[in-house]
Amino acid sequence: MATLPTRARPQTLETSDGPRDRPLGSNFARQSQTYFLHLPFLLGVFGAAVWAFPTNAMFVVGALAGSLVGIFVLIDLVFRSLPLRLTTIYGMTVLLGYNLGSFNTWLTMQRGNLTLAEAFARDPASLGRAVGVCMVAAAILFVTGELFERPLFAADFCLTFGPGTLPVILLTTFLVLGAYATGRVGFMGGTVDELGHIDPATQLTMWWFIPAYAYTVCAALNTRGITRVIVGCMAVAQTLALIPLGRRQFAFGLLLALIATRLGRYRLRLPLYKKILMGIAAIVMVTVASVAFLYLRFAGWETRGNTKISTVERIEAAYELMNKRSPIEILGLLGANVSQRTFVIGFFSDLLEASQHSTPLLGKDLLYNFQSAVPSIISSDKFGLVPYGEEALADMQWGFSYRDEANSVITAGAADFGFLGVLIYPLFFSLLLRFVLEVAQYIVPLRFAVILALAYTYQSLQAETVPLD
Repeated sequence: MATLPTRARPQTLETSDGPRDRPLGSNFARQSQTYFLHLPFLLGVFGAAVWAFPTNAMFVVGALAGSLVGIFVLIDLVFRSLPLRLTTIYGMTVLLGYNLGSFNTWLTMQRGNLTLAEAFARDPASLGRAVGVCMVAAAILFVTGELFERPLFAADFCLTFGPGTLPVILLTTFLVLGAYATGRVGFMGGTVDELGHIDPATQLTMWWFIPAYAYTVCAALNTRGITRVIVGCMAVAQTLALIPLGRRQFAFGLLLALIATRLGRYRLRLPLYKKILMGIAAIVMVTVASVAFLYLRFAGWETRGNTKISTVERIEAAYELMNKRSPIEILGLLGANVSQRTFVIGFFSDLLEASQHSTPLLGKDLLYNFQSAVPSIISSDKFGLVPYGEEALADMQWGFSYRDEANSVITAGAADFGFLGVLIYPLFFSLLLRFVLEVAQYIVPLRFAVILALAYTYQSLQAETVPLD
């Protein structure tokens, strides 16, 4: 069989094997010089330059540089089977969420002659330093991943689908549809009670659903006969059930499903133009789902803001709304909304700047997250939880006036320990989840270990997720 010439092969470092009885495989992919040297060097240079010269122009340059690296990693992840490491994935997420988000807003937002900093009443130096820190944090995640984190799935792992596959998929579908039917899950996720709590069964269903959906899509590609027909129908039903949960959940769920397709024997061996068409089709699906989601949201407003209406009633109201407002009009509103919504770096830059010039929260944000994660059945008051979230803690510490912002692992790090926290928190939580998965795969059945790995991958794909979400 012909091989690639040496110059065309990806540059790799030394490989290492894991335990031979490791359920998720033991033949690990070789370490990549691209992620160990080249990308971190590029990010480090641009990050340092933007930090040293934090002007409006350098802010845009840094946002663009980080965006290009993030897009490169995303393409590598989806189309070139980049080994799955939580550190690498979260590094990509930081670049896409903060650098690409900032660049998208700069590129698409209507603001006249104002700079982006002026439009959002921000200090351009603060924004520049925030973009630079994001690139440095991503660089450290890439290097650490190559050195210390083995891939979730080894190169010799192949997921098989036997008699236990169909019960898991049917159970997932009936759980989600049942949650919708009983009102436990509705528009934008699980419903809360008067005290703002979601019951544990609903929380478990929501946590399980999206990684199990990715498992379902992989099964649909790797089963045969009547089983494939049934699994395919379940995949369609689960895809539709994703739409009311929100635009991000649908987009990330679809992305996770694309990643999960590599786990079975089926392989998408497509030429470049078909990969491009596939990417366009995914964008179209996300756009259509986003328009449908906005119809559902506006339907709630049409009912005088009644958020307690059932999912069926909301769908009926959305259908009636389609006769009043065209999809083109909704699409225009979507574009304007996305243009500003992607500017999530403002809150982060304020926290980072404030923590550099006065005492940070010194762990209060993380403590709040730990206490919030305690189930009410264990402690009704969550061990004396003080009801102040990240925004309220920042307001009291530094005199801000935030109410609801884009909370994430790096905003928690910035609030608690400033620059150092931004670098340490993503590493700590990525490696903590990786350790839990490494232990769990020996305890739970293989298909559940795979779904757990996909759940952690899904968490790492989201920029707006708190440390213990």
